[in-house]
Amino acid sequence: MMVFFLWLMLACLCLLGAILALPVRVALRARSDPSLHYAVTARPLGGYGPRITLADSTRKDRKMAPDRKTGKKQRHTSRTRGNRGIFPAGLELISRLLGCIRFDRLDIEGQFGTGDPAETGQVFGLLAPLIYGSPHLARTRIEVQPVFDKACAAGVVDARFSVVPIALVPPFIRFGWIAFGPGR
Repeated sequence: MMVFFLWLMLACLCLLGAILALPVRVALRARSDPSLHYAVTARPLGGYGPRITLADSTRKDRKMAPDRKTGKKQRHTSRTRGNRGIFPAGLELISRLLGCIRFDRLDIEGQFGTGDPAETGQVFGLLAPLIYGSPHLARTRIEVQPVFDKACAAGVVDARFSVVPIALVPPFIRFGWIAFGPGR
């Protein structure tokens, strides 16, 4: 009887390892004209698993409950005090997490304007290397049009990428060690 449970535990651990080692395919679609609409779906098991909706702007969000004492709706925020190393560690975490993502397709179409023609030109100049200087990204299409006569921001993003869940563990461990470890 004990051997059966050990084999069952070993099979469950192997199944969990396979689930964590296979990539999760994520699709993000966002449109900002006339209002922001977005949908994020994921398909585990290398894209062969069920489609899971992570976020959808068409669904109604849960309303925040009012505070019992004041009757006002409260947002719950967590604040950490005295952790000056969290910001640099957080930037490094974001950088390492982006390194774990493999983009299958990235389509960005948009237009923007700041209201000031000089400022719009300057921002477009800063974006130009990203838009035109990435020939190695074959599955990427970025089309951004500056609007010099008014302030606006509109666009469509369609991104498909994959990430292996087990590859996300080392960046989070490193973040925890840097931000909260014994060297702090």
